[in-house]
Amino acid sequence: MTIISDDKRQIAARSAPDTRQLERGKAGISDLIEIGARMDEPQWSGARPCLPDMLPLVGPAPRHARLWMNFGHGHQGFTLGPTTGALLAQMVAGQPDDGFDALLPAKRVA
Repeated sequence: MTIISDDKRQIAARSAPDTRQLERGKAGISDLIEIGARMDEPQWSGARPCLPDMLPLVGPAPRHARLWMNFGHGHQGFTLGPTTGALLAQMVAGQPDDGFDALLPAKRVA
């Protein structure tokens, strides 16, 4: 994917998937486990869902009662998702969110 940028927006232009990272990973692990032949299937690629400051939004939506947010983890969703999910559950239950002000939508969404 190629990013075309101007002053007001960024446009992602489709291009052939870049498989270099997959090939490096295969080369790095092939001494430890058998990877096997590559499957003949279409390759998927897409933009990562992250915000400009690279932090997820976690907490109540500032302008919508009973709407809660927990998104924008970028490429760390598997790692951060369970932790931010537990944090969100605490918030929904009315427990304090001490130490997580940087993730609150009310502090970051205009």
